[in-house]
Amino acid sequence: ALRALVNYQPSFITQAAPEQIAFQQAGYANGAVPVWKLNVMANYSRNNWTVNVLERWRSELKRDFVLTNVWRDPDVPSITYTDLTVTRDMTVEGREVSAYVNVQNLFNRSPRIYTRSAGAFVGFGLPTVPGDDLMGRYFTVGVRMRL
Repeated sequence: ALRALVNYQPSFITQAAPEQIAFQQAGYANGAVPVWKLNVMANYSRNNWTVNVLERWRSELKRDFVLTNVWRDPDVPSITYTDLTVTRDMTVEGREVSAYVNVQNLFNRSPRIYTRSAGAFVGFGLPTVPGDDLMGRYFTVGVRMRL
């Protein structure tokens, strides 16, 4: 089975108060709203085994929506994360049981690093794009059972 989900967000305008300037945040790192997001899921089952692969892609971002800020590297590159799940279905003492292993961020991709504009909050927040994977690769092992 193959499934793809595409999200297109061409505009995301915010305004803190009616008398303040409105900012277009779609496609900017400090707005954390990529213009494009794509999730592709592939699922293969054979006998009692199932393998699921999920590719999560986020488009490149411009560094800052404040037009007076100038950057040496104006763009933050796009990024892709891969997740893998392997499941084994079985029957134990007449009950349906599924054992699984999941690996999030299979290739241990580091988040995109960028410098935020200082503004009034110097030093607050992480130097990464919000929504990127900060943990790196991690594993989940579990068992599901129907009673």
